[in-house]
Amino acid sequence: MLRYFLILFPLISFLGFISCASETESGDIIFENNPLKDRQLIYSFSNEVHEIELYSRDSVLYEGFNDILIKIKDKNDKYISYADIQWQAVANDSSIAPITEIVQSTDNPDVYNSFLIFPKNAFSKDWTLNVTYQIQSTTYESNTNLSLFNPDENRITIKERFGSNGKEYLITLTNPYKPINGFNNCSLMLYKKQGSNYHIVKDLTILVWCSKDDYVHDEVVDLPFQSYSNRYENRIEIIDLGIWQLNVVVKDKNGDIILGEEKSANQLISSLHFPLVTNQ
Repeated sequence: MLRYFLILFPLISFLGFISCASETESGDIIFENNPLKDRQLIYSFSNEVHEIELYSRDSVLYEGFNDILIKIKDKNDKYISYADIQWQAVANDSSIAPITEIVQSTDNPDVYNSFLIFPKNAFSKDWTLNVTYQIQSTTYESNTNLSLFNPDENRITIKERFGSNGKEYLITLTNPYKPINGFNNCSLMLYKKQGSNYHIVKDLTILVWCSKDDYVHDEVVDLPFQSYSNRYENRIEIIDLGIWQLNVVVKDKNGDIILGEEKSANQLISSLHFPLVTNQ
């Protein structure tokens, strides 16, 4: 009997782990067998050899941040693993979206993770997505036209501001995607605009806090920069349902404020902020 128990116990433990491996908190994925779960195919376009598929959490692309999964399949409907992919989104007025890295999924090598960020007023322009990829030393190209939509005021994920140092910045909220009542992973990306190009800024300090109506959360959270994701990340707590505001202040290396306002007794909210709508 003991022998059967010793055999079954590891199996039961493993199955229990698999059953619990899911999205446990907003934006916090521990393990996911099916990366396309809760994703929608929003674009499919081809060249003479391959078909490229783009999947998103939304049914359309919005001005601002869009989390994207990419798959490439051949004419036999076989999905391609270990491709090296680059892309660039360009508007009809020569505007260029921030260039983002495409990373192969560890658990699913035929799925590639990335995102697209479109600046302000991008929805009023015509955009083309140009994709270049290498498979076994052979380079391929493909492209498609993109249609963008202007998000409503509770879905805004980007802000473009001139800092007190005279430089132009684009700051985008990448997490939480669907805020919950409780602890949420929170992440922001910060770009400096130079001409038509955007460059990641890694050496600033970002502080955030939540507010709602006439309530202001006591805790101010530091979002340290994480090099593995090129994002400023930490966890925030939302203590109720409804429409919240994520207040943001950005400081330089010397501690001088360049974006937003610091929280104080006389300054409870920042002019630099993002909406957080909690429904659960």
